[in-house]
Amino acid sequence: MPQNGVNHAPLPYTLPSRLLHGASQDRAAILQGQVWRLLSWTLVHAGPIHLATNHIALAKLGPQLERVAGQKRFTAIYVGSAAAATVFSLALNGGRSSLGSSGALFGLAAALWRYQAAHSGLLPAEAAESLQVSGKRAMQVAVGYHLLLWSRLDIWAHVGGALGGGALAALLGPDFKLVKARGPGPAGWPINLVQLPFGIGARGGSGAAAGGMLFRDRPMWSMFADPEPRTSIPFPQLGPAYSVTAAAAAAALGRGRRH
Repeated sequence: MPQNGVNHAPLPYTLPSRLLHGASQDRAAILQGQVWRLLSWTLVHAGPIHLATNHIALAKLGPQLERVAGQKRFTAIYVGSAAAATVFSLALNGGRSSLGSSGALFGLAAALWRYQAAHSGLLPAEAAESLQVSGKRAMQVAVGYHLLLWSRLDIWAHVGGALGGGALAALLGPDFKLVKARGPGPAGWPINLVQLPFGIGARGGSGAAAGGMLFRDRPMWSMFADPEPRTSIPFPQLGPAYSVTAAAAAAALGRGRRH
């Protein structure tokens, strides 16, 4: 059976295989009214290896995106990526049946890539270079994987998921701006925040302003925007505890403007 990850020969007609056949994404069956397949195909997998591979990817990508974007945005991006993967697969996969969650996982990866691309200018030079190198390696692995298994993959589900995840991340954020605190307010928060004419930031913990600088979340769609100012931003791609303070980000931006 073709799956979102790999195509397989027809499965024996056992109860598990009947469940898979009844839950996979099949355009002809959906057009005949089996609309539950629009959802179920992203939840079922062809076997233990397929399931384990996607769960390992989710365990790596999920916590990273949830840390930078928050639970609500993570959920919206995951669901939206799965929906985009479904649309692309149905429209462009040539009518082959498919199953698995990898389309949604490519959406999470694209959202993380968008985050690091939008905010890497706030990093020290060495960290920015390290992030760029790791991004190139991840791209090389993805390209090699698809070239190696091209005929056995639902490529269009992956493309749709990645485009959906990247687009939603661009709309929903996080899209943090570096701002300056002009004076202490209640509980240590500034009275006036003025956006600096350079740079964007990310997300971190709240607290007193570091060096008079803070981050504000200003995405295009503000429904999930973080209302609280932040003093540091996380870059989980560089390590679980890696973060950059607003003051350090301002210094990095200042160095970039002088070069």
